[in-house]
Amino acid sequence: MTSTDAMGVFQEAIAALKAQDFVRLAGLCDPVSLRSFQRSVLSQLDPHVSHATLTVEQLMQAVPDMPKEVAEYQTAQYRRDDDPARRLERLLPGFESVEAARSLDAGQLFSAWIEARSPRRIVEREVAAGRAAPEMLAVAAEFGDKMYDFLALGAVEDGARMAYVLYRIGADRSQPQASDDGASLAELPEEEYELARETEGVAPPQVARCIRQPDGTWRLYADYDFLSLGSFAIQVGTGREESPDYPPERAS
Repeated sequence: MTSTDAMGVFQEAIAALKAQDFVRLAGLCDPVSLRSFQRSVLSQLDPHVSHATLTVEQLMQAVPDMPKEVAEYQTAQYRRDDDPARRLERLLPGFESVEAARSLDAGQLFSAWIEARSPRRIVEREVAAGRAAPEMLAVAAEFGDKMYDFLALGAVEDGARMAYVLYRIGADRSQPQASDDGASLAELPEEEYELARETEGVAPPQVARCIRQPDGTWRLYADYDFLSLGSFAIQVGTGREESPDYPPERAS
């Protein structure tokens, strides 16, 4: 049963994330928003629909000083990325077919989408592609600790059915910031120094939307911006000296 307040369901969601219980996480989301998310994803995966509408002329009109050859290259890349297989890999990495995605219900699809962006799955893909050393799998959990380090700051209701939870990434402020020992900070007046220590490296707050259910409980709103998880990136090293076979890569 989900919480009777927005802060509570947010805390439940973070606990599910840290436990890598993505099915439980989907269950904490508003079912209508889950169905909307499912419909959006499946429409993007429709092999009969092309989303690559950008033309060379449109690009050159938007960027007048762009050489035509560059515009042609950019639009070609844009069309290549519109390939159904690449769309599937981008939205649901690890899925073998669109049919596999269509076989899932709304909650299962959202759960799979979140899990595909988890540190463990990202590192597994990088190792499988040869862009990271297998030893990185053992430390994937440490990435999760950083990615899911959320602190709820408060909640405000907006009407009868909606609420917003204000939260910050990076809950632990007890650790000294990287610039604490820098000469530039040490030269500041005392009050400015203390203020800099309080604010340096602290991420600005973000907002999670919640929807009240007919039974009075709250659930999180499922979308592509869900807890900013779709925009996280992990730097995964190879653990090997740089060589033509193992160039440095970045996980996406």
